Amino acid sequence: MLCEFARRATTITLGALLALASCGGPKETTPFDGARAMAHVNFLFKYGPRPAGSRALTQAADYIQKNLRDLGLDPQVQRWREEEYKLELQNIWVQIDGQNPKDGPVLVIGAHYDTKNCAGHPNPAHNFTFAGAIDGTGGPAVLLELARHLKDRQNIPNIWLVWFDGEENLEFEWKDDHKALFGSRHFVKTMAADKARFPGDLRQRMQAMVLIDLVGDKNPKIDLDVTSDPELNAIFREVGTAMGEGARVFKYEMGAAFKDDHLPFAKYGVRVVDLIDFEYRIPGVRNHDGSEKKDDRYQQWWHTDQDTPDKMSPFGLKFFGDLVLLGLPRIEKRIYGAK
Repeated sequence: MLCEFARRATTITLGALLALASCGGPKETTPFDGARAMAHVNFLFKYGPRPAGSRALTQAADYIQKNLRDLGLDPQVQRWREEEYKLELQNIWVQIDGQNPKDGPVLVIGAHYDTKNCAGHPNPAHNFTFAGAIDGTGGPAVLLELARHLKDRQNIPNIWLVWFDGEENLEFEWKDDHKALFGSRHFVKTMAADKARFPGDLRQRMQAMVLIDLVGDKNPKIDLDVTSDPELNAIFREVGTAMGEGARVFKYEMGAAFKDDHLPFAKYGVRVVDLIDFEYRIPGVRNHDGSEKKDDRYQQWWHTDQDTPDKMSPFGLKFFGDLVLLGLPRIEKRIYGAK
């Protein structure tokens, strides 16, 4: 009887191993809580439209700072005025210490928290209520939940979480680079000029920057940004596979350099990656043959009044949170030289 039990136990064990092998082994995951992130989404969305310079955006900034303080962190605020456009802006950032809090390397993880201004444009079709759920609360919510996990982690670099103001273009159509990316341009410029923090080139300490944008859709994906650093792209492709979600990572390549908050960092030599879900999200786009560029698997909400929390899910937010948390040790090893 004992021999039979041992034989059957061996059979079960081998079967389990074969089953694991057939599905690629256990899938990597993290404690990132998509439901907590979704709660942040719902709270921020209730402030309504939050274009740069608005009172609602200041309320969102206060909410972000309060949540960081509740975690025992010390958020910093950059306030400045863009005189040409009479805009008052504010970035929020917080350092989560690494091995050398004062002089050690820096990894930036960022997202914009402003929303597209959809009022006062000459074309009536560009004027509607836009409170940006996926495009304005998803990234900030993921950063807040990341802060909860990173504050107790043994980080190698100092991790700077940054909420950028003024990412959206002032005009409805993107025509002028100087009318967008205000927050990221100001942040990287002021840090590069801060010789107390960065006595040499900015990139000597700030070696990498991870941007998350347009996150939280119920059916999430990441599109390949050709301006991103190849090694960082390779890391997140690897992480997607390790999560068992390889089909969601870089299935589509964005056809042109995507203008986003990572580009000002890249201009200073920082290695950057844009984790963004953009392809097939824009309504009304046509292919070269005149057919509609559409895939029914992917909701179309970009810069429309359909960008609301009901298009999102805890799973969609956790997908991005897991990517970052699982990517971090790989970034520390391959970019920051951790053993």
